[in-house]
Amino acid sequence: MHESYRTFLRLFSMRTEVPTWVSVLVLGSAAAMVLYLVAHYLLERARQRRALWDEFFRAARVRGLSSDQSRFLAGLGDSRRMKRPTSMLMSRVVFDQIVGNHAARLVAERLPGQNRKLMEISRIRAKLGFDHLRDGQMLESTRQIEPGWTVSIRRPGGDGGAVIHCVVAARDEGGIDIVALLDEDEPRLARIGVGDTADVHLMRQADTEYSFLTRVIGADRDSGRVVIAHADAVNRNQRRQFFRIETEFELALFPGVVLNGVEGEAVFADTSRGPAVVGQVVNLSAGGLAIQTGEPKTLETRMVVDPDFDGAFRVAGIPCHIVSVRQEAHGWLIRLRFIDLDPQRQDLIVRDIYKYQVQSGAVV
Repeated sequence: MHESYRTFLRLFSMRTEVPTWVSVLVLGSAAAMVLYLVAHYLLERARQRRALWDEFFRAARVRGLSSDQSRFLAGLGDSRRMKRPTSMLMSRVVFDQIVGNHAARLVAERLPGQNRKLMEISRIRAKLGFDHLRDGQMLESTRQIEPGWTVSIRRPGGDGGAVIHCVVAARDEGGIDIVALLDEDEPRLARIGVGDTADVHLMRQADTEYSFLTRVIGADRDSGRVVIAHADAVNRNQRRQFFRIETEFELALFPGVVLNGVEGEAVFADTSRGPAVVGQVVNLSAGGLAIQTGEPKTLETRMVVDPDFDGAFRVAGIPCHIVSVRQEAHGWLIRLRFIDLDPQRQDLIVRDIYKYQVQSGAVV
């Protein structure tokens, strides 16, 4: 080999103990490139995160949150390494996953400053509109239950599984305060203690029946209040407008006549020819009823409940619309829907249904 080649090749020889200046240059350049790529990646990630949180804080200001409230939510979201932190402001589900679970942990672990933090979370929830339901919106969280709603609770194995009808007195991030709706329920509610499991049902008017399983986290014997914890999930049960119970009482229906014969006017009972249907009411709700009868004398599109009915349910004089008529082995089953029943009358019927359940030992 020519001597000049030997001199050139010796520069790239890796058998030498001390790296040549070319080897150092190549390795240094490679290391610098790797460091550059890593730094560029980290800086780009930081820029993207900063842009995400800038967008979050802008959205929080638009939704009416204060700087402290925004920072509080940002801290929770950052601890979860959220990829879309603005979803906490837009989605009730995401808000509950992040903030609702944090509130539940505060209650369970009794962390310092619990009450102050829970109150702040309640204020944030209210500002974002996650504390109530819009018209037509399905109930998705127990944190959307509103004071004044009626609920039925049952202790599995307690009081023979009897239903206790209650009304929601208050609701915050810590839990749901309930009190007995009926005098007959007060002794049963007083026997519930902290740590007991509670199977809760509620009927949201014009929606459906919901249920959830929870536990009792507080009880005040003096005020009669019981506090139940928020549940992780809410189940939808009956897909009908009002909760329906099975009954057995006699009722008469009369043909309905429209005032002055003008469509849209009030409907009254035509009692001049006697009742058109007399039978046993087999189920009832605040939205309608089903009656089992023999051969009906006459069936009109509109019927009216006996104005003189004085039974356990305040349904006297209510106009109805026939939904279906079906012949059965022992007669006819007629289903009717109440017409234009005002909310006050509906509430009275719901209260009668609750009382009937207590007296009959029925379980929701």
